[in-house]
Amino acid sequence: MELRRGRTAVISGSADGLRVRLEDAAREFVVAARRAGASDAEALAVVERLLGEVR
Repeated sequence: MELRRGRTAVISGSADGLRVRLEDAAREFVVAARRAGASDAEALAVVERLLGEVR
């Protein structure tokens, strides 16, 4: 992903596929959290808890 000031982000051919999938999964999580009515703090708490649990 290339980020340039004042421009949109561009996924380049050299982008790491796992990081792209991570961003896609995070976007899906945010959509689900919004649909569930979770606050930002609640959503982040879920992520922080899972980061400590999942290895």
